[in-house]
Amino acid sequence: LAFTVLFTIELLINAFCHWFRHFITNPWSILDAFVVVMSIVSTAVTSKSTGVVRVLRALRVIRLFGRLKSFKTIIGALTASILPVFNAFLLLLIVISVYAIIGVTYFSDLSPGDFGSFDRAFVALFRIPGGDAWVDSLPYVNDDGTTNMGVVV
Repeated sequence: LAFTVLFTIELLINAFCHWFRHFITNPWSILDAFVVVMSIVSTAVTSKSTGVVRVLRALRVIRLFGRLKSFKTIIGALTASILPVFNAFLLLLIVISVYAIIGVTYFSDLSPGDFGSFDRAFVALFRIPGGDAWVDSLPYVNDDGTTNMGVVV
């Protein structure tokens, strides 16, 4: 309750000092207002506090990060990197899908556990970048006694 009162006073001082127009155009100030309002709501319903309200209380920490310039830089960089990371993930999804189709076409008879269907092949190929040992199910020696080079490579 004490922190909610302090954050509310700090928000009112911030809004008064920066005037209302500058206050509502600053995303950090909007986040501050949202956190303070949610804190007031959560203290008003403490008898029926839900998990969502408790999570919103954790936003107070993010509020404090906004006050430091270095954290603003880090959070800005993280938000700017979301779209490029999403694009890289989509590209990886397309590449894995193509190789899964190729794997089902050529290896469904050799390893039906990993390449018997598209979904199994997709999962098997998706596990490779993570370093998971999916090749344990593949035979190391072919039926004619030669080494299965696919496992070695």
